[in-house]
Amino acid sequence: MVFSKKSVVVFLLLLFFSNAYNYVYWDSQLARQLCYFIGLIILFLCFDPRILRWKFNILILALFIEPMLSLISVINYEKSIGNENILNMTIGSLYLLPFVFKRFHFKEHDLISGLVIFALLGLFIQIFQLLNPSLASFGLYKESIGHEFYVESRNGINRYRLDIYMESLFCLFYYWDKFMRLITMKYFVLILAFMFSIYVYLSRQIILISILGILFSFIFYYRHNIKINHLIFLSIFAVIGIICSSYLFDELLLKTSDELNEDNIRVTCFYFYGEKILRSPLTFLIGSGMPNELEYWKSMLKLTPSDIGIVGEMFYFGALWILLYFYTLYVCVVKQRKQTPMYVTVFLVSTFIASYQIFPYVYNHRDMHVLWAIVLYLAFYSHTTITYQKRKITTLSEGVIIKHKE
Repeated sequence: MVFSKKSVVVFLLLLFFSNAYNYVYWDSQLARQLCYFIGLIILFLCFDPRILRWKFNILILALFIEPMLSLISVINYEKSIGNENILNMTIGSLYLLPFVFKRFHFKEHDLISGLVIFALLGLFIQIFQLLNPSLASFGLYKESIGHEFYVESRNGINRYRLDIYMESLFCLFYYWDKFMRLITMKYFVLILAFMFSIYVYLSRQIILISILGILFSFIFYYRHNIKINHLIFLSIFAVIGIICSSYLFDELLLKTSDELNEDNIRVTCFYFYGEKILRSPLTFLIGSGMPNELEYWKSMLKLTPSDIGIVGEMFYFGALWILLYFYTLYVCVVKQRKQTPMYVTVFLVSTFIASYQIFPYVYNHRDMHVLWAIVLYLAFYSHTTITYQKRKITTLSEGVIIKHKE
């Protein structure tokens, strides 16, 4: 893997906007000021007349502008603009990153290297904290009314919310694609590593869509190209899964009374925010932004928009934001299908399946917006994208590779 200066930039963006893996002593006030500064830098770097001639510039500009429209609702109903609403403009600026990547000639390996190092470092932190829970400082919770940090436990495992599951999922599909084209122990080990990272997040939805994504790749990409080596490794995966299934998944798949109560809260949350969405044409179209009461609803009523996926994002930014999401999927998966890399398509389809409950780029997980900008660049502008429909399989003694027509 080539780790360039551009890869360092990608890594630092992900690190900063993930609050350094949700470090418990993260200085949120200083980070807020840096967010504004980074947003201004991105805007400055986008002052390039060539952008007007680049494909899909309107779509990217729409993703930049739309979150800011919710300020109209905030001003209309709240009569003031809070800090969180101003911060929305920073989030919007992250969608201009594809322009920055293109202007400075970022390559696929620059972006992937930064992502992989970020995800692997997160995996190292997960393992270290599982082995040394008393030293844990990342991904802990804190009640709004207290000062003590704590960690949830599922399936007998501490669940540290570093919130790197989307990055790990993306890296899993990337190395799965590489593994299907060239079987090596390196790719096999990295696939296992990212699978482990996804598992210890202990989310049924994320585990499910990782499995569905791999199945999707078989059905639509590799069903005619499976070799005996692939079947051997898949058999190893299956045997490990069957042997360990009772330990890995029994408690995770069995709903406890607390989790059933959590599902009831989601239903309540759906109706609560659904009512807020439908209170006027304005809130329906462009969302409600971050009302002053939002923190009370989240901390005291335990009603959090991010728990209800698409509906929660619609509360924040309205139906136009969700339509932009669907249109972006259409462009990447359908319109650009000959240029979009397979692992990007699988990632987009998989995250869409879970979007009813886990939106692919949740408002308050800003590193996901950086990841989404990377996905857009790979689909729209990367010079190393592969036309998978034109590929040809050649079997060599050391494995299976894919040659691509120029």
